Amino acid sequence: MALADCLEPMRERLSLHRPDVLFVRKPQAKVLQRGLATIVLTALRESDALLKPLLTAKRRTEFVSLREKMFADYVNLSFIIANSFSGAGVEKRRVATKEAFKFVQHIMYTKGTPRLGAETVREAIFCLDTLRRAHRLVCELHDSGSVPLEAKEKDRELSHSFTVSALWSQLHLDCIRLIITRSNDDIEKDVLETIMDGARAAVMAYSYVRQGLELRGKAQTYLLENQPQDDEDRELLEESYSDYEESEPHRDAQT
Repeated sequence: MALADCLEPMRERLSLHRPDVLFVRKPQAKVLQRGLATIVLTALRESDALLKPLLTAKRRTEFVSLREKMFADYVNLSFIIANSFSGAGVEKRRVATKEAFKFVQHIMYTKGTPRLGAETVREAIFCLDTLRRAHRLVCELHDSGSVPLEAKEKDRELSHSFTVSALWSQLHLDCIRLIITRSNDDIEKDVLETIMDGARAAVMAYSYVRQGLELRGKAQTYLLENQPQDDEDRELLEESYSDYEESEPHRDAQT
């Protein structure tokens, strides 16, 4: 039997899906088995290595050109990380994502102001928190089941748009993290403005996943502001306030 004939039945039985975007950092790899943890740690290191040249750009056009060349590789590494977590179980994935957002938020609050200024850090944290809320809505979307048949094409479009927007925002938030933690050089003003503009794609990611929920009959309005806080939101708010108190001397010294 020809190889193609052998593979054809497998193609019909095998469904390949693009993995969900997963926001994790190195500490979260510990929930995985050793081999998978090694893959995630390697992918995270490679991802940071890809981003470092962006931080040396001397003008916006240079940054945009470098970003265009490396974005596909950044996406592939992100999918490797997400696939590595695919067998970890839903709850472990949720906890890993939650802890990763807390980890990066802590870095921004405690170390970001001396490097970037209070206003830029506040906006970066808003983008980070918006992306966190988008990821939480993805979990709710999965719990809500499938869409009606007539809405499947729209659902696929929203899924694709969410993935691109979430990864675009994540890339620029990663740039901000690296500026804070690993770069001693000054960032050009127009380059930083471009990075912040990219981070704002978190709002679009949030919008796309909210539309996905509405396709599933979820008529609630998920507002970025004035949304009732649950235990996780309150916990993050308390930790953020504590982190901000710790960073106050740094801000006063800068101003």
